[in-house]
Amino acid sequence: MDVRFNLLIVDDDIRDEEDSTYKKIKNKIESMNLIPKIKLSNGSDYKEIVKSDNFDLYLIDFSLVNDIQGHQVIKEIRDNNKNLTDIILYSTTNENLYNKVSELNLDGVYVCQRKDLFLKTEKILNKLEKRTLNPLSLRGIVLHNCSDIEFSVREVLLRIYRQQKPENKELIEKEVNDLIKSGIDNFEQKTQECRESGNFFENLLLAKNYLFDMGKKIMLLRFLKKKQLINLTNKDINLLQSLNEIRNNLGHSKILIKDGEMISLNIKAEETKFEEQECKKIKEKIIRAFDIINIL
Repeated sequence: MDVRFNLLIVDDDIRDEEDSTYKKIKNKIESMNLIPKIKLSNGSDYKEIVKSDNFDLYLIDFSLVNDIQGHQVIKEIRDNNKNLTDIILYSTTNENLYNKVSELNLDGVYVCQRKDLFLKTEKILNKLEKRTLNPLSLRGIVLHNCSDIEFSVREVLLRIYRQQKPENKELIEKEVNDLIKSGIDNFEQKTQECRESGNFFENLLLAKNYLFDMGKKIMLLRFLKKKQLINLTNKDINLLQSLNEIRNNLGHSKILIKDGEMISLNIKAEETKFEEQECKKIKEKIIRAFDIINIL
């Protein structure tokens, strides 16, 4: 599950981001604490586009360029993709869209007139949002996106390190050495491979042994800020730390049903009930974390 919401609009009339319907749908997605990733197509390239199964919702006009019809695009989507992703088929005129969908036995397809497109889309988006506002879905969202965030932080640290003068590289290497040494037994043995195969810092960041986990990466960010080697605020770093704590908590929790509601039970047997508002706040933190990384 991802906070980046991928939407495909196949319509020869919606040509750019200035279209009013496009703007309203984009604003709606943003209001759900999601990052809108919207792709536009006039339909001429639909056979190539639908080979990708990365979309969370499809909006497809019935009448497209080159006499292509929307139900042809939908059939191609269903033939190519295993996921039964929601699709909205719409038309300005009075074609019997229900019959077209029924004839081809197309499941998961909603139909409407163009004038009702935003309202129909909003209804589907509200339904999709409701599915994410519970501990089970939230855990998937947090674990998936925090893995991407950690990967991006690693890339930022590598880039900053490579840009430094030799004396600053030595400072960073010493700090990393101290961070790891204070937290593990058999330090020399566990880091031997990283030391023997070239640059210790780069090998450590790229290694899959988890010696330099997200918590230590955040501590290194604080060090870099202190040395004025990175343009981050304490507030930014605190947000990354808070998100990492949420990730660790949810990653080691069980999701149970109690009194008809989902709760999270951590390794200390402490119960947490996530209200919808809390789920939304966590999604906001994830989006903010991506924003922080993107400006570095």
